[in-house]
Order: sequence, then C-alpha cells, then structure tokens
Amino acid sequence: MKLSAVLFLSVTLIAASCNNEKVSEVEKARQALESKKQELNERKELAQLSAELKSLDSELRKVNGFTDKKVSQGEINAGNVIMRASASVSSDKLGNFNEREQVSILQKQVSLSNSEAILNQSINLGDGSSLLKGKAVKILGYDADHNAYDIQFEHPKHGLMTSNLPTYVFDKTDNDIWYQIRRNNGETGWVFGRFLNEI
Repeated sequence: MKLSAVLFLSVTLIAASCNNEKVSEVEKARQALESKKQELNERKELAQLSAELKSLDSELRKVNGFTDKKVSQGEINAGNVIMRASASVSSDKLGNFNEREQVSILQKQVSLSNSEAILNQSINLGDGSSLLKGKAVKILGYDADHNAYDIQFEHPKHGLMTSNLPTYVFDKTDNDIWYQIRRNNGETGWVFGRFLNEI
C-alpha cells in the first residue's frame, strides 16, 4: 500500500513537472508572439508615420511655392546678373554671374511676392544716369492718377532711392520662378528665372 502510494505520488509529480515544462514552453511561445506582434505594430505605425510625414512635406513644399521638377544644369543668359541670398530682389547680393556661366540647379521656387519687379527696358533717370534693363526694383505703391508705381531701387551713384515709373517699363515677379543654384566654385545662391536657361 505504501509502495503504491509512493509510485502514484511519483507519477503525479512527474506528470506535474511535465505539465509545468509544457506550460512554460507555451508561455514562452506566447510571449514571443506578443513581442513579434508589438514589433509588427510598431513597424506598421512607423511606416504610417513615414507616409504621413512625406505627405506633409509635399504639402509644405507646395505652400512655400516649391516645385518638384528636378533640373540639373542651367546657363546664365545675360550679363551682370546678380546672385541673391534668397528668392527675392530685396535679399542680400552675394555676387554677379558671368554671361553664359553654367551652374547646377538645386531647386526652383515660385515667387510669391507681389511687391517686386524687374525692368523690361533701360530708363534714364534725368541726372545723366540710367537703370538698365533687368534691374530689380521694389514696388512701394500704385499711383492710379498716372497709371504708375512708386518704386524703390539702388541708384548706382546715390544709393537707395525712390521714383515714380509707368507700369509698362517693368514686370512684376509674382508667380515667376527663382532658381537656387551652385556655381562651379561651390558658392550657392539664387537667381531670377528670366536670367537662367535650363539645359
């Protein structure tokens, strides 16, 4: 009787031990699956966040006036063209391009300013000096009585000046293209699109 009880107890303990090992293995497998599920969820969320970020970046570029077209090379099509610090005739002058100088185009941007213009012809200022075709000016206001604009410009002799010019002597730059470029010497800057040809 005692021997039978001992055998029964041994068998029971062995069975319980086997069950415990089985439970432990199942629990480990379950934890591994849970971990894998969490990892997959995190990857899915990361992919979703990445897609949303890309979409937002695209929208931001549109809001800022950036175009997506990729262009690699361009050529300056006029003499004494100014390289600017940003896409604006009011931004700092970084230097001048040589006519027919070839540059790498980094990006294009649509001008959103309606207060900037480029002279489409040379004009005499009355003091013996003149402003050459292609000169950038800032529009201060419209003079309806004379169909002209009050403009501000950098005079070659007297510095910053204002004048009243008829509307037909210049073109407003809103909705025109600016190019961010890199020169062969590594300098980067912006040039107004009318002075650069894509090649």
